[in-house]
Amino acid sequence: MDEKDLIQKLKSGSAAAYKELYEQWVSRLYGFVFRYIKSEDATDDIVQETFLRIWINRSRLNPESSFKSYLFTISWHLF
Repeated sequence: MDEKDLIQKLKSGSAAAYKELYEQWVSRLYGFVFRYIKSEDATDDIVQETFLRIWINRSRLNPESSFKSYLFTISWHLF
């Protein structure tokens, strides 16, 4: 399933789509945050908060927009 389909399903409340997006992105997001923060505990907290915000705001996701940009922007603002 492509990312746009996953985002559309996530918008509808699909936990399976959320899990799949999480699994696709968590390691890359973790690496991005850790490069700046240099703390495993703080990185864990930021990554967790980022994905929590994705879930909470899932109804506002736009499948046509870059999920990567959205994800990394959220985490950037949490530094």
